[in-house]
Amino acid sequence: MPDGTPDPTKNLAGAFVIEEPVFKAYAQNITPDMETGIGKWSEDDIVKAIRTGQRPDGTVIQPPMPWQMLSNLSDEDAYAIAAYLKSLPAISHKVPDKLPPGSKPGKNDWVLPVPSAWDAPRAAGQDTTAAH
Repeated sequence: MPDGTPDPTKNLAGAFVIEEPVFKAYAQNITPDMETGIGKWSEDDIVKAIRTGQRPDGTVIQPPMPWQMLSNLSDEDAYAIAAYLKSLPAISHKVPDKLPPGSKPGKNDWVLPVPSAWDAPRAAGQDTTAAH
């Protein structure tokens, strides 16, 4: 909704904005819509995104996605989330695109800062329990 409240007709389709002092993020469409959501992602792609903060194309999922808190989910839990997301009704809803660092934003574009090394995605198989 324009005032930032969730739109119940667009459940998990990116229908709200999150504003923080350092960024403004639009919730992404995580329904299985083939064009505007994650419909082209496999369950393995979803699990990888949950655990590493990377999309299937290797780009980083920006804040506020809390992938670090989800990186140690059991296979059973991670794949249950993926199966649930794949089972949702597909909702066509395009949200604003992110811009890569250094790009000049347009009037209606939004930019997130580059994640710190702490928040950078870890390579698959890297120990996520080690102290930083």
